[in-house]
Amino acid sequence: MDKHPEHPESGTDTEVLDVTLIGGGIMSATLGAMIAALQPEWSMTLLERLDRVAAESSDPWNNAGTGHSGLCELNYMPDPGDADKAAEIAAMFAVSRQFWAGLADRGDLTGTGFLTATPHMDVVFGERDVSYLRRRFETLRALPAFAAMEYSEDHATIEGWAPLVMAGRAALGAPPMSVPHLDKRNVDGRSSLLFGPYATFSTRLLKHGRLTDLFTTLRLTNIVVLVAAGLQNLPLVRYLITELLSTRRRKFAQLQRFYPEADPADWYLVQAGQRAQLVTPDLDRVGVLRMGTELVTGADGTIAGLLGASPGASTAPAIMADLLDRCFPQHRSRWEPTLRQLVPGHVVGSNSHSAGPDVPAAIGK
Repeated sequence: MDKHPEHPESGTDTEVLDVTLIGGGIMSATLGAMIAALQPEWSMTLLERLDRVAAESSDPWNNAGTGHSGLCELNYMPDPGDADKAAEIAAMFAVSRQFWAGLADRGDLTGTGFLTATPHMDVVFGERDVSYLRRRFETLRALPAFAAMEYSEDHATIEGWAPLVMAGRAALGAPPMSVPHLDKRNVDGRSSLLFGPYATFSTRLLKHGRLTDLFTTLRLTNIVVLVAAGLQNLPLVRYLITELLSTRRRKFAQLQRFYPEADPADWYLVQAGQRAQLVTPDLDRVGVLRMGTELVTGADGTIAGLLGASPGASTAPAIMADLLDRCFPQHRSRWEPTLRQLVPGHVVGSNSHSAGPDVPAAIGK
């Protein structure tokens, strides 16, 4: 990623760039904006194989469409007494809001209508899940970022809160990103009501990828790792098979738990984004399925990649700030003042983030 002396700039037909961004999604856009502010004289290009940018996971139809702030994402707290992951996500989303606000203040970002404040709420059913949600609320409300949350088991109160962005709890064995949610979304000036996701399977690693994608990743050295990860996640395998065999009527019944008056004639299926989960070798378990997003960098810092799925755009500035720390350590001290202005909540030289004193408490139900 950084220019090196051993790469000659003359005597060849090859153009040497300081930075090459591969893929025109939110991550590349975020990293490009940061580098342009930190090192405006660097040469930089973005490569996208499709005919438009943001056509994969950054497309508004291909993701959750809501900022992951830890308020209602139940998968961040499988243990209702442990708020560490939810608090971390809340801090990272606060960093994102700071970064976007800074870009807007400097005139680098226009048309900020893509951000819409919307109350969120979790809806669960049955004593087990109600008890879980109650304990989760009691744990979170002790933290400043979640102090404005409200909780109720009163039907009239819940009816008054809805309709909002509503989320439930994932089915037993379901992956974290399968948490069902009902949300109103505005895309290109048109409002829609969305419900999902419904799990599918494809050998494509991208929505616009090739059917051979998965097979190109197989090696003799990773077959055992993949099999081990599969055997350790049999409930997930059963869940995926059940979802693949589900009829349209059964899928619609999931929506009617949240919206009983829903009419099938008013709804249609939309193919959302493709998520490729990360499987890594493990000394104790041979292979481990990773849920979430993982930044991978080369030992010399000249190449980096982002693997996994959620939470994506909500944490892009924090993740890209980490990338800068890891790939450009020689510039860290010089970049620190500017980086602190770009992402005030990011602690330079570490993977930690803080919401900071100027970030308002999260508000949600």
